[in-house]
Amino acid sequence: MRRSIVVPAVVCAAALAASPAGAAGTRDCADRALVPGADLRRCDLRPLALATLDLRGADMRQATLSHLAPGGGADGPRTNFAGALLDRADAHGTAFGDLDLPGASLRRADPRETGWEDTSAPNADFTRADLRAADMTWGAFSGAIFRRADLRYARLHSIYADFRDRRTDFRHADLRRADLTDASLAGANFDDARLAGADFSSARLGFASFAGADLRGVTWSNTTCPDGTNSDANGGTCLGHL
Repeated sequence: MRRSIVVPAVVCAAALAASPAGAAGTRDCADRALVPGADLRRCDLRPLALATLDLRGADMRQATLSHLAPGGGADGPRTNFAGALLDRADAHGTAFGDLDLPGASLRRADPRETGWEDTSAPNADFTRADLRAADMTWGAFSGAIFRRADLRYARLHSIYADFRDRRTDFRHADLRRADLTDASLAGANFDDARLAGADFSSARLGFASFAGADLRGVTWSNTTCPDGTNSDANGGTCLGHL
């Protein structure tokens, strides 16, 4: 049975201070055709019904989607945002669950405190996105780019991000206190990432890279280390087995 995921509330005021990425001066786009490749730049999309639509390649840069639920739902047709441009979009609190975003771009977007359960986003680009306290449980993110993204307090529990055509990229990302339990992260690149206090319990990290990463206070429990050994057989750590 599928678990009900609740988007995390504010963890603490200091950690989750507002940093909106959406542009000022959004426009009313009620008369815009919601079709593949639609021009929805700077649109306020909150009044529109996006669920189950095909918006492949739509240009939603600097649009406002905050607190929307654009996904098709567990039993309905999935919403298609494949290749969509959401750079600098204001998506704070949006529920992206049951939505397809392969190859989508969310560079410098603001998806804080968002829900991504069962989202499929292989090769999506989250470079410098603000994903603090996002709940990405059960999402598929193989080959996604999280370079310099802010993932503090995010839940990446049971995500699938194994190497396929390219490595999932967390270089220089901030994952302090992130929950990566039971995550499939084979081949992922965590070079120079900030991982202090992160939890890798039961995570699968074969061939992952951690060069220069801050690993202070990381939890290793039943973790498959990059060299293929189990942390429990290494004295409860993957240090020395990276």
